[in-house]
Amino acid sequence: MPNRSGRKSLTVRLSDQQIRVRLPHSKLEAVGGVILRALSFNRAEVSFLFVSSRRMKTFNRRYKGKNRSTDVLAFSQLEGKRLPRLKTVCLGDVIISVDDARGQAPSFGNPFLKELVLYMVHGVLHLLGHDDEKPGPRKRMREEEERIMKRIHTRFPSLWP
Repeated sequence: MPNRSGRKSLTVRLSDQQIRVRLPHSKLEAVGGVILRALSFNRAEVSFLFVSSRRMKTFNRRYKGKNRSTDVLAFSQLEGKRLPRLKTVCLGDVIISVDDARGQAPSFGNPFLKELVLYMVHGVLHLLGHDDEKPGPRKRMREEEERIMKRIHTRFPSLWP
């Protein structure tokens, strides 16, 4: 989402490889931009891949060694060796199970799209190194998720009630 001057550049790539739910691609792309801006990025790139639970199970088995579906997988480009400073930061890839979002939303009292957007936020925070395995870091991650979700809802109140 570059502006006309070209000074700021946020790139959000979406790939929808599931067929069960029709997703509002343009709104989700815009949501990705809000997430990046909420995290103070001016020049960044992130990609989201929306898949079925069956496809997610394949990814989870291949990359995490777990033979089950999961809601979100995040593959950061920021881990490992420090790269030279780039003008645009490539954060990485977030894979989201649409089936898991749809299945888990009612148990958390969330509309489907709110749960899906939460997975987008959650995945980007993982790309940045946030951890939800231990109580302290999990609490900080949840607070950051809540802050970003409020900003998204302010920008797109029609996404969920």
